[in-house]
Amino acid sequence: MKVTPFVSLTDKLTGLGDSQKSMTFIHNAQESESLSFAELRSAALKLLAGFQAKGVSKGDEVVLYVENNKNFIIAFWACLFGAMIPVPVAVGVHSEHLQKLFTILSKLKRPFLFTEQSPLTRIETYAGETGQSFTLDRRVIDIGDALNDPASEHTDAGQADSLAFIQFSSGSTREPKGVMLSHANLVGNIEAMREGAAYLPHDKILSWMPLTHDMGLIGMHLAPLYCEMEHCLMPAMLFSRRPLLWLKKATEYRATILCSPNFGYKHYLKALGDKTIDDVDLSAVRLIYNGAEPISVDLCRQFLQRLAPQGLRATSMFLVYGLAEGTLAVSFPAIDTPLREVRVRRDSISVGDQVHIADGDDTVRFACVGHAVSSCEIRIALDGRAIGDERVGEVHIRGMGVTSGFYQSPALTEEIISADGWLNTGDLGFFHDGQLIITGRAKEIIFANGQNYYPQDLEAVIQQETAIELGRVVACGAHRDDTQMEELLIFVVHRSEVEALKPLAAKITKTLSSILGLEVHHVIPVRNIPKTTSGKLQRNHMASAYIHGEFDAVIAEINGSHPAQAPVGSANPLKDLLLGIIRDIAPGKTINPADDLFEAGLSSLQLAEMHDRIDAIYPGVVDFTDMFDFNTLNDVAQFIRTKVDA
Repeated sequence: MKVTPFVSLTDKLTGLGDSQKSMTFIHNAQESESLSFAELRSAALKLLAGFQAKGVSKGDEVVLYVENNKNFIIAFWACLFGAMIPVPVAVGVHSEHLQKLFTILSKLKRPFLFTEQSPLTRIETYAGETGQSFTLDRRVIDIGDALNDPASEHTDAGQADSLAFIQFSSGSTREPKGVMLSHANLVGNIEAMREGAAYLPHDKILSWMPLTHDMGLIGMHLAPLYCEMEHCLMPAMLFSRRPLLWLKKATEYRATILCSPNFGYKHYLKALGDKTIDDVDLSAVRLIYNGAEPISVDLCRQFLQRLAPQGLRATSMFLVYGLAEGTLAVSFPAIDTPLREVRVRRDSISVGDQVHIADGDDTVRFACVGHAVSSCEIRIALDGRAIGDERVGEVHIRGMGVTSGFYQSPALTEEIISADGWLNTGDLGFFHDGQLIITGRAKEIIFANGQNYYPQDLEAVIQQETAIELGRVVACGAHRDDTQMEELLIFVVHRSEVEALKPLAAKITKTLSSILGLEVHHVIPVRNIPKTTSGKLQRNHMASAYIHGEFDAVIAEINGSHPAQAPVGSANPLKDLLLGIIRDIAPGKTINPADDLFEAGLSSLQLAEMHDRIDAIYPGVVDFTDMFDFNTLNDVAQFIRTKVDA
């Protein structure tokens, strides 16, 4: 029986009446709380009254800068019921996250900021350190103040074509785009997902994806609520620190649908290692979404094989393609089908090429991500015109889920969306046997020796020949004015002395030269590789940093232009670094290297922030759980030094 779509999301939640179906918020391994859909509506209306008492009106922008999943969800629905415009933004402690917030604020008309005290303190500190204006004044709303307001709310139901919320891209560039999504976009795309994934009321979804990401908010909350399915939300930070808890909770909850980008499966398998699995039963799982970043079919198979003894079916991995500009879902495979991939001759994947399906060594492997979901069209085009199957071109989409444009950016809207409604995704791909194949991002293609190369292909070759882990090597091209040529750059996560990189750099250079005939201009060590909230490598960030000379000194050191210099200042720069982190996360506290951190009053949240800062500089060296084993900064410094030396 076909279900009649509701006009808006608020109509749907109101229509659920006294439904006792619920969503569950996981706080940690032991603690969680549930909220029925009826209770969610009541809580949202109460918060709406608080918003209105603070001066927020219909059509006003409300930036949701909230760490707690429950608070975020209630605030999001409060905005929808008041016809306000929620703008989700990921909370972070690093300067890049904070700068993104300021960039987004600058793109809005007159925004309100809904947040909590800890993030607000970081915002104010960052604004002072960088000299940026922070003039929201009375338009900053603390969650405690808003919830305590006793006023009654005034709802304003959204219409199908009214703006529901703005999804700012996490982006591979430094300029996030504000994708406008209407109620009609959301309802249409959710209905397509319901059909494509064969959702049933008894399905249960469990997700750790951030609610500031389209897969987390739309796919793992709005869609299950609209389809009247129970769902369970786990904080992304909790998954990051305790990945094994993910499938334990899936077992406990008897989840039937899970999701993760590619890097999440790698993170889980790495944490699992050779451990035995006695407390995981995945026999209830029928679908595991895999999307939001380039997909490694090998990794998918490793995950499925490793969890097969726990009842995970070989056909459960659901490789999909989507993007914020399409609301979320663009293509789905058929359910209950094995993973599919194609091998294409490497010399036939340039834009406009007729691809040659082949076996052998000189091929590139791509995942098949299915066919267009209902109410969405996909075409492969060149110069604005559709081209035939098995030719590489731009991926264009059109349909109910496709955005009408970008907020406050008419020129960008006109550039990306054609007069007849086709949106250029920025991705390249082709069709094979009716299946969509995504080959890469148009802006990331590396041009060398008269051919186009996809960075993920070069990275795969390097990983295969050098055993570098997935996500720890990045290839990109950059064009500097002083060289007047496209340079091939390879960035490698490297934590020890630059001198120790030279053998690996030589092997990388030889690998790409002997296998692909490519000249590597520089192999550059980095402490970490920037990623979006969904785990996409931000190659353009690294290329931009190279162009602006940020790696000139280390390149000169590698090339022997000058001897490595000892650090200037303290005889123990590592301790100085840790003391600097303490000053940032605990302003006003005086803590010496030998002081007991717990006696000094550091909270678990501050320890978490400290771990995040350390991990950005020394990725993977310190586990979050290690932080509770250290009594002093001296202990932390000694642990890091021992691990790095090893």
